[in-house]
Amino acid sequence: MIEKYNKEDFDSICEWYDARGVECPKAHQLPSIGYIVPGVAAGFLYKTDSTICLIEGLISNPEAPTFKRSEAIDLVIAEILKEAERLGFDKIFGFTSYESVVTRVVRHGFMRDGIWHLVYKEII
Repeated sequence: MIEKYNKEDFDSICEWYDARGVECPKAHQLPSIGYIVPGVAAGFLYKTDSTICLIEGLISNPEAPTFKRSEAIDLVIAEILKEAERLGFDKIFGFTSYESVVTRVVRHGFMRDGIWHLVYKEII
């Protein structure tokens, strides 16, 4: 069952990041729109002040069975896409270094563009 993300889910999500050896985002860095299949997977929709939005922070619990993680990530992606459309966005971007994520989102209608690189800078 998919639910809207709330702040009480943060600790669980951080445990999933930690178990995967990836730094967990800070709670204040997560957007207000996110979806979670409790105990299994989560993801977020980052809004912009344009008609473009971002799908980011897809994460799953490595302790959950593989088939449950796969189903849950698909549910999260589908829900984020519905919400983006409902909000009037006309393009959604995402960044990943995982080929498995690329394969999955292509099944959801995303296009692959091999020229992008993720760059960032902490400004605080």
